Formats: sequence, C-alpha cells, structure tokens
Amino acid sequence: FNLLEDAPELRILDLSWNMIRDYDIRPICNSLKNNQSLERLDLMMNGLGNQGAILIANMLSNNDTLIELDLSNNRIEKDGADIFASKLEMNRRLKKLWVRIYIYTNEL
Repeated sequence: FNLLEDAPELRILDLSWNMIRDYDIRPICNSLKNNQSLERLDLMMNGLGNQGAILIANMLSNNDTLIELDLSNNRIEKDGADIFASKLEMNRRLKKLWVRIYIYTNEL
C-alpha cells in the first residue's frame, strides 16, 4: 500500500471524517515516511488514539516535507500526546499542529 506512489505531486491530503483508527493509520504512515511532496495532512475527526499518535510521530521523525498536521478531534489521550511530543522534537519542518487531547478522570 503506497498511498502517494501514483501522485508524487500531491501537496495536500485530507482524510478527515473517514473513521480512521489506529490500525488503519500504519499503511498511511509507511507511505509518508519518505514522501517528498506532501505538505499538509488532515486527519481530524477520525478515531485515532494513542497508538495512532505514536505511529504518526514516528513517521514525522523521518518526514521532512510535512508543514501542517491536523489531529484535532480524535481520541488521543495524555499518555499518547506526551509520547507524540517527545518524538516530535526530531522534526524541524512541521510548523502547524492542531490537536486536542482527552483527559479522563474519575473525579467529579
């Protein structure tokens, strides 16, 4: 599965509202690791959780063209966001990141 093999000139990829889950994001990340054209990736309003965030962060450590990433309104929790942030330090190209984390608590 190489998402961008047939469209090397693709600059924006909008996959929002596609019910993409953690297990769905792996092939997408694999195709983006060495991509040299995509500048904006929109993954908002999917079902990505902590594992998906980690896979995306790993991809970003190898990708040097992505400038904007939208992960808002997914299911990323604090633990996933912390790991994502630590891995993101290796990426110097990303300029805009949209994300909302969910913090669950039993406190009222």
